[in-house]
Amino acid sequence: MLALNALIELRAPARFGAGFAVWRRKSRSVGQKVETIARELETQLTGRTANLAHSIQEMTERSRGMNAWSISHSTPIELIDRRPL
Repeated sequence: MLALNALIELRAPARFGAGFAVWRRKSRSVGQKVETIARELETQLTGRTANLAHSIQEMTERSRGMNAWSISHSTPIELIDRRPL
């Protein structure tokens, strides 16, 4: 938005427009850097979120397995048939 505003101001009479040309270049450069950083952060967060979801899935499966093992070793057979995992 700032770069667009500077572009509009650049069209002003020469005595005002010259100062805005420098400011517009600087703001465009900063805008590009911010965009690059935002893309890098998005990529990193997407990867970390996927890793976290995978870890949670593995932990859930491991917990279910341990629960089933625990039930099978501590519960009489007739109750195992009736109990959902």
